[in-house]
Amino acid sequence: MPSNRPSLQAAREAWQYRGQTRPPFAQSPGPDQESVWDYPCPPIKASILAGDLNASPWSSAFAGLSQTEVRRASGLQPTWPAVGQGWFGIPIDQVLVTTAWWGAESGSTRSLGSDHRARSVLLW
Repeated sequence: MPSNRPSLQAAREAWQYRGQTRPPFAQSPGPDQESVWDYPCPPIKASILAGDLNASPWSSAFAGLSQTEVRRASGLQPTWPAVGQGWFGIPIDQVLVTTAWWGAESGSTRSLGSDHRARSVLLW
């Protein structure tokens, strides 16, 4: 779905604030909190979303993913159905991570009592 809005990456590149002083309208963060105004650009948090998304990597659900700071960390190994031990099926169980993660190794393992095969991902 095309959009006229700039991507998150383009917004980060256009960020003008350089972290010298907080603007007058910005509130100071509380104890153990961080503020976006303490960074030259908004930080990218290392985040993980994993689960049965009922969407294969080639489905329209992932069409705009390349325009964000989120990427798939899971491979193309079939995860559903568990019948056939991965010889047949589709990869509908996904692991999505922010670009704060540098790399990933993924695989699928035997079923652990579900009709899906388990997904394993090693991130660094």
